[in-house]
Order: sequence, then C-alpha cells, then structure tokens
Amino acid sequence: MEPTEIQVPQPEETQQTEKRAKPPLTVEQQLVHLKAKGVTFDLCNEEEAATYLSDKCQFFRVIAYRKLFDKHVGGERDGQYINLDFAQLRYLAGLDRQFRDVMLAMSLDIEHFAKARLLHELTLHADEDGYSVVADYREELKSSGRMYMENELRARKGDDYCGDIIQKYAGGMPLWALLEVVSFGTLIGMMKFCADRWGGSRPQRAPLSAQARKVHSQRNRAFLLLPQRHRRQKAGEHPRSVGYFEGTFADGPA
Repeated sequence: MEPTEIQVPQPEETQQTEKRAKPPLTVEQQLVHLKAKGVTFDLCNEEEAATYLSDKCQFFRVIAYRKLFDKHVGGERDGQYINLDFAQLRYLAGLDRQFRDVMLAMSLDIEHFAKARLLHELTLHADEDGYSVVADYREELKSSGRMYMENELRARKGDDYCGDIIQKYAGGMPLWALLEVVSFGTLIGMMKFCADRWGGSRPQRAPLSAQARKVHSQRNRAFLLLPQRHRRQKAGEHPRSVGYFEGTFADGPA
C-alpha cells in the first residue's frame, strides 16, 4: 500500500497575505480598473483623470471615497457602483485636503495657546522655578516613557531649529524650553501632570488638552471625510445621482 501524501494546511496568515497581494497599477490600468467597477468619466474625461492621478493625488486615496456610494445588487452590473463619476471622487479628495489644511491650522493654534496657558499657570505658583516641574515629571514617568522622552530629545539634538536649546539645557531643562522641543504627546502628558500638581479638579483644567489631542488625532487620520469603519449611509440620506453632482463636482476642489 502506497503511503498517502499528507497535505499540510497553509497558515491562515500566509493565505491571507497571498490573497491580498495586489500588483501596482499604471495610470492606464487604474482607469481600466475604475471603469470595471462602474466608475464613469462623464463629468471628468479620462485624460483629465489620468493627469490628476499622475500629478495631483494618488490612486489609493482617490478610490477610498467610493465607500460612500452604493453598488448594484444583481443583474449585469452586479457589484458596480451606482451613478459614480470620477469627478465626484476627485471632488471628495479635494475636500479632504482642504479640511486637513483647516485642521492643521486649528491644531497648531490650539497647541500654541495650550503652551501659553501652561506657562501662565506656572507663573501663578511662587514655589515653582520651572526646572523642578520638568525634573519631577521625568521621575514620574514609567521607564518606557522616560526612555521615549530621552530618545526624543537625543534625536533632536542636532536639529537646526531646536538643537541649540536641547544642548544648552542638557543639565536641566526649564518648562518654557521643554515645550519648544518635545512632541505633541509629551506636551499633553506635561499638561496633565501639571493639572494634578497644581491642584484643582482635572475636568476644570483638562479640556484644552483633551481638545488639542482630539483635533491633532483627527488631523492625522488617513481619510478625514470617511467614517472610521467606512459606514455607508442609508439610501436617501444624501443625494447619489450624477444630475445632482453635475453642478457641484465638475469644477470643485482638485
């Protein structure tokens, strides 16, 4: 009797990796792929779309907004998108960029005023010299947090903008210097530490740090206009017809 060959099942992770592997597409192949998915080029011709994909916005970002549109179910166009023109995808990608610019300005302003408020709070405590609060904050951090902060400062030591500050205060850094050279996460940690150190209920002192973190987090999301789980709205919640978008998307943000 011949021995039976034993089939060793492939690890699930390997199967998923092979299944998900997709080759890069040229711009021409991207257009073919879009048309196969039911995307039309009535409001934006293929030549304009090719220029946009090659010079202005990458394919992966543009097609992400297809998740906001419904697909045909059954029939010859099963799985294709309903009334989706490339101009609409281009418009949504443009809105995302404009929204991101606004969020960036907001987060920078919030960060600026958060630092100003924190330093003002410092001046209201006569027993604070600006150095001890930083030293105590470092001591309170867990070893991993302390190592992160030290690596952060070490990495920026040769920076053209903040390297001189780090080198000048290598022996002990005051709060006003620290706030100019650390990351946003360290700033938030310092704000929370100072709120506890200087008394008062955290809910009264923490709103600015919470607001700053929320705006900063949203700014760094890959796709600001998409819900985190790419939830499609129910039919009827927003217009989906090309007729509606014709006057809106043909000459919109790009």
